[in-house]
Amino acid sequence: MVTYSEQFAHFLPVLLAFMIFISLGMLTIWAARREWRTKRIINIEAEAEQIFGSRRMAKGWMSQNNVALGCAPISMLDSARGVAEVRKALASITYGGSV
Repeated sequence: MVTYSEQFAHFLPVLLAFMIFISLGMLTIWAARREWRTKRIINIEAEAEQIFGSRRMAKGWMSQNNVALGCAPISMLDSARGVAEVRKALASITYGGSV
């Protein structure tokens, strides 16, 4: 007769391998999202720097609450929709239109 602990002893390595596999997969996804966001921030800051004429002013605009956007532009860069809204605001500033 096989005891519960013997059954568990055979199952444990499989369970641990599965948990490690899932954890590595999640880390890979997290790293890819973080890299995507970092690239977006760099690109948007470069666009803002061209519009405002200085890195200091661009970073200030990115980090301060924006009335038209309802929050700081940098906080919107987690999604493609947020990036589009920030770019729309920058284009509005460039061409003098409304957001």
